[in-house]
Amino acid sequence: MNSNIPLTMDHKIAVMGASRVGKTSLLRAFFEQPFIAEHKPTVDDYYIHGMNLDGVYYNVCIADTSGTYSFPVMRRFAISHCRGFIVMYSINDISSFQTAIERLDEIIELLASRYRRVPVLLVANKLDCIEERKVSAHEAKDELHIRPQLLSVYTEVSSKTGVGVEGIFQSLVNMMQVVKDKEENNKRSSSKRKKT
Repeated sequence: MNSNIPLTMDHKIAVMGASRVGKTSLLRAFFEQPFIAEHKPTVDDYYIHGMNLDGVYYNVCIADTSGTYSFPVMRRFAISHCRGFIVMYSINDISSFQTAIERLDEIIELLASRYRRVPVLLVANKLDCIEERKVSAHEAKDELHIRPQLLSVYTEVSSKTGVGVEGIFQSLVNMMQVVKDKEENNKRSSSKRKKT
């Protein structure tokens, strides 16, 4: 067994969205790898990444999920086993936005009964194609606003140029840690009340 691979992950993140929205390209940009224009469909890939945020080291597992409808069971598995989500769409593709909204609803369906708030970043990709925009930022934020079960943030990036990519994983891990800390504090408070 390789001792460099952590046995437990502090945080598990799923990157979700329709095919061709740039999920793998987002990860490549985050890992500082070159952009590849040719599309190769992803089945499901997993990455282990160490992140140092404010002097605290986190082991993060990132699932790059398939964007095709051929693998709904795998997508539901990823949702059930992750606690934070990057849900992506292309700003120049309305159908990818509709798929992103379906993913948000699927996350709520599978996790809302288990967790009070689910950390989600709704990421509009292909900012480099801004002149072809089909979905406004206002419309995307409205979709998040009507889903209070999500602890959500909207952001725009370009996986191709790297604009906005660096901060999104840090933001999501920070959100996830806040939720995790609150849940642990609530459990401690609840167990103290039961003892008295």
